[in-house]
Amino acid sequence: MTSSTGNTVKTSRAVKALFLSPIVVLFASAVRLLLISNYDTSTATLMASSGGIIGTLLGTVVPLLPAFLPALLVLVVIFRRWRLAILTGLAVALVSPAYEAPITIYRQARTEFLSVAQNINELDFLAVWEDNPWAIGCALAALLVMVFFDAPNWLDWGESGLIECVLILIGRLLFGLGPAVICGVCVLLVQIAYQVPFNTTLASDIVRRPWLPAEKVSVQSGETPIIAYTLSTADGWHVLLTERTRRIYFIKASDIIAREVCQVDTQQSDQPLPLIRFTGVIDDQTESCGI
Repeated sequence: MTSSTGNTVKTSRAVKALFLSPIVVLFASAVRLLLISNYDTSTATLMASSGGIIGTLLGTVVPLLPAFLPALLVLVVIFRRWRLAILTGLAVALVSPAYEAPITIYRQARTEFLSVAQNINELDFLAVWEDNPWAIGCALAALLVMVFFDAPNWLDWGESGLIECVLILIGRLLFGLGPAVICGVCVLLVQIAYQVPFNTTLASDIVRRPWLPAEKVSVQSGETPIIAYTLSTADGWHVLLTERTRRIYFIKASDIIAREVCQVDTQQSDQPLPLIRFTGVIDDQTESCGI
């Protein structure tokens, strides 16, 4: 007889192996290349060949980390991977842009906790949900994971009868309250300190942004500079990916007058520094591309 705990362990290992698999990383990189190239397979293939395998993999993954690491931290907490959660939380504090100072985070979090406690005391659970939908959703998700997938051995369903199953279910619910509360608190702190891209427009902008710097490329035959990304500069040709249309252009090196790195006007502009900031870092904003 195979217990559900054994199945849970096998499932957990299978999921972990899937996420760590190089095939998943390659698949995610290919999907992002297609999004960057406006779903043009020829453009995506050319971008991959220009940057090389390692450069393409790192280029497609690294730019996503600062924005999506807080969301990854919440996901790790839901599945109660505490060691990984500590490492992810440290990475978030080091690289993700923090939009509030630590003292402001503390004050806003204290206000939110007092509001939640007051609403619970008044049995106004609808207000709790309306004020903190993401935190409550995360807490419920953590509780469900605990109840159905990640319970300890002594709360195994086994071949228990109806009464035993009810008692085990109550035990799992009580045992899962701790992780649920931790997950809810984690989401509240993430929402205060970080602008996690729940907004579809911001998420789309982050995912579709190439990892190369945008440039103003002045060409002899053109009156206005081309806003593009330089994929390669080999054999006397510049291979450019335009910002607006995401089309590939081949321009002779002799026809290019100047190249100037610029910042595309997006919702990612003027991002603050991380929560933990090293000394000597200069927050120098690049000139706007003017589009």
